[in-house]
Amino acid sequence: MAYGEDTDELLRRLALAEATEAPLVSMLMVNGLRLHSLPPLPDKLQELWCYRTQISELPPLPAGLLVLHCMGTQIRRLPPLPPKLRHLHCGNTPITELPHIYGDLVHLNCSDTQIRLLPRLPSSVTYLNHDNAPLVLDRLEGEFGQAYIARWHEWWDIKDSKDRIQARCRELKEELMAAAWHPRRVERWVEAGRWDMLD
Repeated sequence: MAYGEDTDELLRRLALAEATEAPLVSMLMVNGLRLHSLPPLPDKLQELWCYRTQISELPPLPAGLLVLHCMGTQIRRLPPLPPKLRHLHCGNTPITELPHIYGDLVHLNCSDTQIRLLPRLPSSVTYLNHDNAPLVLDRLEGEFGQAYIARWHEWWDIKDSKDRIQARCRELKEELMAAAWHPRRVERWVEAGRWDMLD
């Protein structure tokens, strides 16, 4: 089958999601189905629930998606996240990094992943679960929510500053090397006997 052994059921549920009219929520729930991939998703889809499947890659996500539950899958990398996403559950996956997260996110569960760095999280996040993820920044005793997120922002500010300094140092080194080893300067050294070309 095209998307796995339960392709027929997937397509039936996808048709129901496509037929859903507002004010009802357009939702695709394929939890536990024997699937290894998903077809293109409807533009109006608001919720995608695909946990406990063998899916290893998600198609592009609709711009209006609000909820993404992909826990317990084989997904290694998430596609770009929609700007209105409010709930992201990607725990118990081999994911190693999160894409950019926009300001509407409220709920983030990335427990039991291989994520080492959290991106800059918006102040809208009120729930964060990263249990058993090898993050480079541990929570302090009694530290929760916004205090931990604020510390991540400080960490990123310091890292960005170091990266800028290192980039500038590389530029200065190149400029100094170009000036010190300019052909005219080398020629003058040779002529003055300060440097033997055969040494």
